[in-house]
Amino acid sequence: MLASDIIEIIGIIASTTVSIVAIVISLITLKQNNKMIEESTRPVISIYSRYFDGKLYIITKNFGSTSCIIDYINSDMNLTKEESQAMQGNPFERASGATIPPNGQLICELIPYRLKTRKFNFEVKYHSSANTYTDSFFLDCDASNPFPDMHTSVNGADKSLEKISRTMEDILKIKL
Repeated sequence: MLASDIIEIIGIIASTTVSIVAIVISLITLKQNNKMIEESTRPVISIYSRYFDGKLYIITKNFGSTSCIIDYINSDMNLTKEESQAMQGNPFERASGATIPPNGQLICELIPYRLKTRKFNFEVKYHSSANTYTDSFFLDCDASNPFPDMHTSVNGADKSLEKISRTMEDILKIKL
């Protein structure tokens, strides 16, 4: 073998090695880009609570940029009719199959002062066209909403009684 043959073989090996490394780097970059695109366009479901006008609302909202379909929402919530006005058991069981668009929400209205507990655990499974996601949440409705609502001043006995009623509901909701 001549020195020129050895140099050619070394050149071929070096060229092949550089090509393989470039292909591997391209594949890794492509996977990272796909993951970043998926994270930026996926649905993101969150469950939180809000008090408004003497009622407690538990809200399931899609903060993502694509729609999703709810597979299930499991919860340790077991309501009586007195606690929710009309629903019994776990109201989130009926959410299976619901489609939530971006910024869309499902709302569960409760009567806060009638609840035995305002602490709930949730497990949500949902999917988009490409992937399935599962998230768990612990919701402490009192910690999320610790302050009474402000009510404007009113004129008249009926309005004053309504204002007193709303203020008392606010006090009850924070368990003073």
